Amino acid sequence: MYRRYKRLFIFISASSIFLLLAMLYLIYTFLFVPLKFKSQINYAAINFCEKSNANDYILIKKRSTKIKIVEMVRENTNLNFAQDILARRYIGVFLWDLLFFNSHPKYGIYSVNNSTTLYDLFNSIASGRTAKVKITILPGVTLFDIMKSMNTSGIFNTTITFETIRNKMPELKNIYDLEGRLFVDTYCVEYQSDPNNLIVKSYEIFDLTLKKILASHKLPNQIKSVNDLLTLSSIVEKETSVEFERPLVAAVYLNRLKKFMKLQADPTVIYGLGDAYNGNITKQHLKTYTPYNTYVIRGLPPNPISTIQTSSIIAVLNPAKVDYLFFVAKSTEGKSHNFSTTYEQHKKYVIQYLKN
Repeated sequence: MYRRYKRLFIFISASSIFLLLAMLYLIYTFLFVPLKFKSQINYAAINFCEKSNANDYILIKKRSTKIKIVEMVRENTNLNFAQDILARRYIGVFLWDLLFFNSHPKYGIYSVNNSTTLYDLFNSIASGRTAKVKITILPGVTLFDIMKSMNTSGIFNTTITFETIRNKMPELKNIYDLEGRLFVDTYCVEYQSDPNNLIVKSYEIFDLTLKKILASHKLPNQIKSVNDLLTLSSIVEKETSVEFERPLVAAVYLNRLKKFMKLQADPTVIYGLGDAYNGNITKQHLKTYTPYNTYVIRGLPPNPISTIQTSSIIAVLNPAKVDYLFFVAKSTEGKSHNFSTTYEQHKKYVIQYLKN
């Protein structure tokens, strides 16, 4: 009898030790053993904000459940024996609820690397530590260009239209109230987020920046409103990308306004043509009336024609003290211009341009 109890005691003790070791091994595996991820979707075209050592990215779709997350782990990783046990449907969900108090998965893209464990992955998804994506609002582009770029980027979760923007910004009377009023910068956004939120954020940053600039600058006599300021600034933005030329270009147009001359700015013609512009301005284009064609109308167009860098706004507020009335590119390849005060000198520069 004693021997029987002794054997039973040894068996129970050995089993208990085995179960304890097995539990410790599973805990160790969960916390410290990296997952081996299979190749995921190719995100090479997406520019991520964070500088990381990520080898790959995991996409968690909207409305993914905890069971779906566990199944995703099984499908996209090469599991060892212990990880296979931990990643079984109900064990994985139990571990999630035990550690993250029944929190729900946050959809988005998550970075993974050679050291990512099952705990690390669950923790990232539960806390929503997604990999942010870069999107840039460039200088000298139209609002329509920006909307088109957003809608085709694959980054956002919905299509952006004037109606969707109006839902966020009911104060806008029409789409042109937003033209030229987005802040040029690179933004970090959540993958599959609402693009309208980015538009609102960019507008608010631009508005705050503009107020700071105007607090320390006076409008030139030829500029009657903030809209006029932004409209001329957008023309300057489109005419030159050379920083030191911006005050010169601004001076040319302010001088022409002072003399009641037509601005004759090619970018305004292009903006007025819209989709009809194919890359070349013709003589007929210069003669065709649109509210933006400054070869036909006098004064400024009704609204800005592109996004604007602050340097272009400051150039209009602080133009160069020159008498220039004309300018033309030095060559078809270069970015700089020749400036002149007389039409005779301007014609010489035009001939020089055509030769180059």
